[in-house]
Amino acid sequence: MKAKGDMAGMIGWHTRNLHYQKKLPDLAKYLTPKKPKTAESGARDVKRMFDRMIAKQGDA
Repeated sequence: MKAKGDMAGMIGWHTRNLHYQKKLPDLAKYLTPKKPKTAESGARDVKRMFDRMIAKQGDA
């Protein structure tokens, strides 16, 4: 019984969020496969992470 109430709340929450979105993304966005990770993209991600950490420390 509890699961039915949880599901009803979840459906209502998603319905409310979709109602307030101005433009919904196309379904093709979700169906396109992601690009595989490469060593270069991984290194770029790590560099961005360190840059964000340094910027946060500089603000304090």
